[in-house]
This record gives sequence, structure tokens and C-alpha cells, in this order.
Amino acid sequence: PGGMTGPEMIDQIRKLSPGIPVLFASGYAEDALMKLDSLENADFVSKPYDVEKLPSRIAELLGKLS
Repeated sequence: PGGMTGPEMIDQIRKLSPGIPVLFASGYAEDALMKLDSLENADFVSKPYDVEKLPSRIAELLGKLS
């Protein structure tokens, strides 16, 4: 609260590293969030998310860095 939002943080990070993969977690509807420009090309996981599947999603994104 009072700081930057998740999409604002993504914008700042991508200024430093444009190709960085992003996994965005939110309790809001994915359709509404995907309309935000900063979430373009971001992967999305809705809350509550399956903690057993989360590590594989993260590994998948990290694999894109190679």
C-alpha cells in the first residue's frame, strides 16, 4: 500500500531487462488484468494458486532465460 503496483513494478524491471520473463500472481480476473500493457507477454497465475504446480511454472519461465 502506498508503493508501486505490480504492473508498475513490471514496467520498471523491463526497462532494465526487456526480455525478462514475468509470472504475475493476482486474485483479480485474468481477462481484466491482461488488458494492461505492462502485463503483455507475462505469464499469469491466479490466486489462490496450486503450490505444487508453482515450482514447475517458475522453472519453465527460468528456462526461457537460456
